[in-house]
Amino acid sequence: MIDCEDRMSRWFRQLSAVPLVVSCVYATARDEPIEVVGADNFRPMLYLEAGQPKGKLINFLACIESKSSLRFHTTLMPWNRAFATSAAGSAAVIGLSMNPARRARFSFSQPIHRDEVNLVVLRSHAMTFTRIQDLYGQRLGVELGNYLPDDILAAQRNGKLQIDADSGRDERLRKLLAGRIDVAAMMNAREWMQDIVSHHTESHLSQRDFVVLEKPLYVDVQYFAIPKQMADHSRMIKQFNQAMTRGCAVH
Repeated sequence: MIDCEDRMSRWFRQLSAVPLVVSCVYATARDEPIEVVGADNFRPMLYLEAGQPKGKLINFLACIESKSSLRFHTTLMPWNRAFATSAAGSAAVIGLSMNPARRARFSFSQPIHRDEVNLVVLRSHAMTFTRIQDLYGQRLGVELGNYLPDDILAAQRNGKLQIDADSGRDERLRKLLAGRIDVAAMMNAREWMQDIVSHHTESHLSQRDFVVLEKPLYVDVQYFAIPKQMADHSRMIKQFNQAMTRGCAVH
């Protein structure tokens, strides 16, 4: 005959093991790296060097890892493919702008960075920009899939501004030099112009060919975002935001 006290002791031992199992399962799931995608040609924020992700936003994600239990596996690719991958629910995305349609599909972090979108023109065709009307009748080069404010889209719809979309900044500079566009919209052009010119495939390209206009076209606020199809997206964004308050910022 089994002693009642012994039977109760074994039952409590079995019951006490349940939270341990649950805890281990949770820890394993928590330690799985989050797949993150981003643009591969966005110096100095994101770029590939010898096939490895580099840039200020990569350093920022490393800080988030050091201040939280979150872990990331980051893959950089052309921006359109990166956004499509994340929108399909396969990965989080770094460097995403917010709009109403995206708010419905993604959980967004606190703002991680504010980028000036500058206007670049040929020095031989310098102009003054103070308002959107100054661009009427011009051909504006932008990156395909990039966020554009409502006033620019309205000017395009009304036929007052022509938007020419391309695959990246190198192509935009070539178009500007060839006269196929009049103005190029480029993020943080003051900061990266020397860098992008030095990496350009055209040996005759010189920073002296270009002028960055004083007033930015707009300021683009960027975020880390997780598609709502991904499990625990709200919890992960909460942890991400908490890590930002512990000293993580884009420098």
